[in-house]
Amino acid sequence: MVAFPTSVGTLAGLRALPLPFPPSGFVIAVSAHTTPGDGGGGSFRFDALSWALDNNGTIVAKSPALRGRWLRVYAKDVSVRWFGARGDGRTPDTVALQRAVDVLRPGDTLHFPVGTYRIESDKGVKLKNDVRLDLGTATLVGANVAGVKCRLLEIEGRRNILISGGTLVGSRAGTPEWGVGLLASDAQNLFVEKVTFRDFHFDGILLTGNVGCRKVVIRGCRALNNRRSGMTVAAAADVTVSDSVFQGSQGQDPEAGVNVETGPGARVEDVRFEGSTFSGNAGIGLYLHRGLGERVLRASATANWVEGNAQGIVADEVDALRLVDNSVAGHRGQAHAGIALEQVAGAFVADNELSQNFRGIYSAGSTSVEIRRNTIVGTGPLPGEGSGEDGEGIVCRGLTAPLDNACIVANNIVQRAAGSGILAFLVSRAAIVDNVVSETGQRGIYLRYASRGEVRGNNLSGTGREAAHLYDVIEVVQFSDANTLSANVIRLGTSARRPLAIAANCRSNRVLDNVILP
Repeated sequence: MVAFPTSVGTLAGLRALPLPFPPSGFVIAVSAHTTPGDGGGGSFRFDALSWALDNNGTIVAKSPALRGRWLRVYAKDVSVRWFGARGDGRTPDTVALQRAVDVLRPGDTLHFPVGTYRIESDKGVKLKNDVRLDLGTATLVGANVAGVKCRLLEIEGRRNILISGGTLVGSRAGTPEWGVGLLASDAQNLFVEKVTFRDFHFDGILLTGNVGCRKVVIRGCRALNNRRSGMTVAAAADVTVSDSVFQGSQGQDPEAGVNVETGPGARVEDVRFEGSTFSGNAGIGLYLHRGLGERVLRASATANWVEGNAQGIVADEVDALRLVDNSVAGHRGQAHAGIALEQVAGAFVADNELSQNFRGIYSAGSTSVEIRRNTIVGTGPLPGEGSGEDGEGIVCRGLTAPLDNACIVANNIVQRAAGSGILAFLVSRAAIVDNVVSETGQRGIYLRYASRGEVRGNNLSGTGREAAHLYDVIEVVQFSDANTLSANVIRLGTSARRPLAIAANCRSNRVLDNVILP
């Protein structure tokens, strides 16, 4: 009777066992994959009838020409170390990682023990359906390859994937066609949680595809120091980003924390940003725009912190936008806005707190915009005539022709605007109602080419501080016709020129029941 060993040192030792094979069901212990202590050992059971391909991790064959395989004994959890991944930061682990992914069954979890796993970014690691990646505290790294679309993890047309933990590190150097951490193309039911993405040539995360990604959740992630953006959404629907940080994007336009920009023929629908931070980006904190695609529809940002970017939140050619309860601060560049809407169709901007932005809320060429209950504290009046130009608290304006049904501006608090508190320019039927405006550099409320609007119930004080007696508290100029100005409380103060002034070329304006105080 043949005595079979009950243990060997490595998978190579398992392959080297002499014939004859043991009977089916015989179990042997393997100490390591390649070297002692590498975490790749385990128990293997012999299957005398198997012709399965050797994958150097869970299936081991003495020879492909001989029937009989050693099959690793395991349940639902798989380790990348079983396949020879070193995690030493030097050895390419791409092949081992891909083999580990390929062996996963629906519902399996792939674990990455602590270490730094080097991935060849021109190949990437391609994920499959119905799996979980637990990166733990591991780091995945990959240098760029010139002229190539580089990525570390790739999901193409796959569904039901969860990625958690760990750090993905790219490279800002080199000349790749592009370089991203996670490339998701036409993915469905994708959940990414508590992953850090940093130093990528393009984006930490890219959501794209022919039909786009569907049902994506990004939660508790960090995207730091990427060149183009922390995250780009080019084609997707039903995306939720929450409790995440997008910081320090700089190096390639648009240098945004998050860039929602549709590609040719694509659309983005139902994208939500909640409780996240967008800070210190060289461009825009949160940038939503149509780009070259068809449309961006139903986008929202709620309870986010947006600070110290070139501009805060910018939406361009977006339909059905909702911005509520965000804190937006520190965008102090000339004419840079905390919140800017350009050619937006339908927006609700409410209950936001804006501070130390040169311009507060700016709506240009947009229709059906409601700006309500926001608190806006600007950068303060500046000395010298004209120094506060483009530093308004709230702007509602058309672009090249008078714009109808542009804005309702109601119940806002506007303080310390460098320019005018509220400007309506090249619009008709705008409503400026029940706002409190104080300590502005220029006017309190300013109408230019604004017709058939309503200015009612506003409380204005401390205006004209840029240059004494140069600006009126409410000023109506440049063919602003048929407006109603009523029930406003106007405190003239020591700096304003007049409480309310209407230019001679402005016709049929009604002035009713205003209260003028010293």
